[in-house]
Amino acid sequence: MGPDDRWAHDLSRRDFLKRTAGAAVAIPAAAEILAACTKPGSTSSGELPYKLARPENPVTLPMNGEPISSDTPIEQGAELQILNWSQYMWKYVLRQFVEAHQAEGITYTAASTFQNMDEAVAKLEAGQKADVFFPTI
Repeated sequence: MGPDDRWAHDLSRRDFLKRTAGAAVAIPAAAEILAACTKPGSTSSGELPYKLARPENPVTLPMNGEPISSDTPIEQGAELQILNWSQYMWKYVLRQFVEAHQAEGITYTAASTFQNMDEAVAKLEAGQKADVFFPTI
């Protein structure tokens, strides 16, 4: 009789139940984990509740409000207010935009900058206005 035979023979019913209790608990959890691995929004039939965009199957996304009409006149005498990541937008580009729209009286003093999104949100919550806001880099 080898060491393996002795172990199997000495295993009592109570020891067996203790050792397999973990597996009994883990098996339903494994099913939950595998169920969580399915793609979000997928159905049991394998069909998605929405169309996937592909070159041969373009998808038009819904609009969030109506777009600004292209014949809308440029606002006169406005000061451009920008909320921008620090070091993100080149000041030369801003100056070029303002110079191109001098006839409309567009002005620009300086962009308000932020170092992280917490700082940007705090500025907006404090009432800072922004015509242009770059929330992601």
